[in-house]
Amino acid sequence: MGSSPSARVAPRLRTRGRCMRGAGAWGLPWLVLIALVVGCAHRGSSSALPPAASSTSHPAAKSARATVVILVPRGTPHLRRPAYVSSATAALSIAINGGAPLAVALTPTSPNCVAATLGLQCTIAVDAPVGQDTFDVTALDQASRALSHTAVPATIVAGQSNALALTLDGVVAQIVVVLPSPSPPEGVATTVPVLVKALDADGYAIVGPGSYANSIVLTDTDPQGTTALSATNVVAPSAAPTLAYNGMPLTTAGAAASIGAAAAGVPASAVTGALFAPAPPHDDWPTFGYDSARHGYNPKEILLTQASVAQLHLSWQFVLSGAADDQPVVAGNVQNVAAGPADVLFVGDERSAFFALNAATGALLWKKQLNSQSVPTCSDMPGGIFGISGSAVIERATNRVYVADGTGQLYAFDMGTGTVAAGWPAGGVAMLPDQNEHIYGALTLDQADHRIYAAFGSHCDISPWRGGIAEVSTSSPGGAAFFYTMGATGGSGGGIWGAGGVALDPRNAANPSAYSDIYALTGNAGTPPSATAFPESLVRVNAALSVVAANAPNYSSADLDFGATPLLFSPANGCTRTLAVGKAKNGQLFVWDADAIGSGPLPNDTLQIGTSSISGYNVGVPAYSPQTGLFYVENGSDSSLTTTGILHGLLAFAVDSQCNIALQWQRTVGPNKVYDSPPAPPSVAGNVVYYADGPNNDVFAFNPQSGAQLWTTKLGGYLFTAPTVVNGRLYVVSFGIGTGGQGTLYAFAP
Repeated sequence: MGSSPSARVAPRLRTRGRCMRGAGAWGLPWLVLIALVVGCAHRGSSSALPPAASSTSHPAAKSARATVVILVPRGTPHLRRPAYVSSATAALSIAINGGAPLAVALTPTSPNCVAATLGLQCTIAVDAPVGQDTFDVTALDQASRALSHTAVPATIVAGQSNALALTLDGVVAQIVVVLPSPSPPEGVATTVPVLVKALDADGYAIVGPGSYANSIVLTDTDPQGTTALSATNVVAPSAAPTLAYNGMPLTTAGAAASIGAAAAGVPASAVTGALFAPAPPHDDWPTFGYDSARHGYNPKEILLTQASVAQLHLSWQFVLSGAADDQPVVAGNVQNVAAGPADVLFVGDERSAFFALNAATGALLWKKQLNSQSVPTCSDMPGGIFGISGSAVIERATNRVYVADGTGQLYAFDMGTGTVAAGWPAGGVAMLPDQNEHIYGALTLDQADHRIYAAFGSHCDISPWRGGIAEVSTSSPGGAAFFYTMGATGGSGGGIWGAGGVALDPRNAANPSAYSDIYALTGNAGTPPSATAFPESLVRVNAALSVVAANAPNYSSADLDFGATPLLFSPANGCTRTLAVGKAKNGQLFVWDADAIGSGPLPNDTLQIGTSSISGYNVGVPAYSPQTGLFYVENGSDSSLTTTGILHGLLAFAVDSQCNIALQWQRTVGPNKVYDSPPAPPSVAGNVVYYADGPNNDVFAFNPQSGAQLWTTKLGGYLFTAPTVVNGRLYVVSFGIGTGGQGTLYAFAP
């Protein structure tokens, strides 16, 4: 008996699925197997079925005839439910109850096959024992390799028609694993599909309903445990496994998750796996404190977080040619580098060597040897050699990095090649009035108005000298314009010493035309403040280098001035003012309204957080996190006002809706009151605050909300420089004291 694909009178033996070679090969030959197994008693020769093939293991007297009818359609597939048999099928093998198999050719010239309306119909008759039987059916190719297979039980009853339904399962001979999204952004948790393509022995893809005769087992080799498969057993083409990625750093260790596969009878050489390698971010840390307002906060860090910071380990280190106290800056994915696109880190030293390093590996990309000053009578720098003290700054729009050397010359280099930037003088632009001064702080870039600023002080107060600010146009570099703290004709003094140089109004980013003023904290002079002199003050200066506002909160001629850079921020908790925060050598922390500086510090916001001293440990730059609403202050000494309970270490302050500040937490780490050895400014990224304690050589990571310690390590050499945190890496520079006067750049990754 037989039946058509569209009608049946009894359950049909059918295979499910479709086989195609290559993508989109719908027009290739395909087969639909519709098989009907019918049993009946041998009661004469009235049956129209062909003679049965005897099975040597089953006596004929106890058998009934079973027939398999196979329809092989040709031409374009019809829109109907597919059934599985490979296009390469050349024969069918049937064994009953483990007996000898019967193999019958399925070709147009086979005597048991005839042309039908829908294709080639082949009929195979076998003797099946009456009773409970197991039918083992295998589709074979021209080389007798198994393409699909099943084994099903059936009860053959004498004297009636018998039919059984079965599904031939594809025999997997090759496996290809494909990840359609193998490189999602690193640091962002996601789930991606895993496509498993199973091929038969002739290279046809097994797809459609049904199962695999030999199921596939997936493997996930991930050395860092960042990925997990939703399922490892793939039993059918319809399976849809996925790969979950938890967002943790993976490529920082040069690793990738390898998704492999295996199946019984499939050699490893016939398996093609897939790699899952999230694309690392290529963000910038473009200037000291991340931005020109000196927030010290990287809002884009997604790799190095509280979840991963405990796994930090030394990735590489680079020994500089001299002492170093500039925070490294990083430009992500810089083009035209000889070694290919790379994240590039820029750092200088006091021998005026300026380095461009591969931020991931520490490999030297290019180096510039600039000029330094030798001042033997000043021991502020090892050996009296003054070089690059302030951090460089990058400008994405022009692909430039700017740096000032020990003689005050400002250079602009192409970030990728190190060549002098087009339109920039090869010998640099002078940012000092003469060689009696030095640029201690970072360069400050006003990108919107194409201006760059440098603040300067003296060599050990050796007179004569003048402290102040230099301004140069980046679009048409010519001679610098100057602001002098003590006035154009004033005497010595008024140095600007802060590591962050000057700070740009934080509102500049949203409204550069209205907020282009800069802010500086100035040093002492022997002359009291006047209308034209602004020592020991917070000074607000416009682009024309005219003073907009100034305030000297605690003038003294005893060198109890500011050795700091103000932090400018707009709190996000109801305080409507833009605040300027700075710490003086007298141990006091001041907070001003940036738009009312002349009124003096806010009345409730002056705190005695340290001990008054000219010894240089009460300097630095706070950091602010809009995520926590707290600002963080490095503190080199215990408060002389013991009732405050404030000690040395790292302090965290909250700002309320009335703009009043209050100590939120403190971590007392590092030394107390070490001469000329302050702790480093803090940095915040990935909901972690980083802090280096100066002469104790320790680096810490704290929870920014609670102050709980998350990680620490000890390095070689004093640590005066703010940490840089970007693209899943922490960079720390040691000054060089205790290490032969040579600074070292350390890079850490999870």
